[in-house]
Amino acid sequence: MQNTNQNIILGKILETKMAILSSKDREDIESWIVNSVKLKMILKMDHILEQDGKINLRKLFLVPIFKISELQKRVAEHAPELRTFFYKELMVVIEKAEKRLIS
Repeated sequence: MQNTNQNIILGKILETKMAILSSKDREDIESWIVNSVKLKMILKMDHILEQDGKINLRKLFLVPIFKISELQKRVAEHAPELRTFFYKELMVVIEKAEKRLIS
């Protein structure tokens, strides 16, 4: 239940901030957010994991996904143990995107 609420909150914050942008700009920003989260997750976990874990993490994140909802679903299905860390990184990247939208 908490993850569902968290998804709704994340979506509403981002939706509100991006409502005034064109659909192309919204897609670009969402893609930037998704790609930034994927890279942050790989870079932060790289020094912790052994070789097999690194390979699995890359298989999880280095896929052609550009929507936040698709990435959330992928993490929930394939690596539920990473959800807390994933949402933390997602919030950091969304806040960074919001700051860029404001300035």
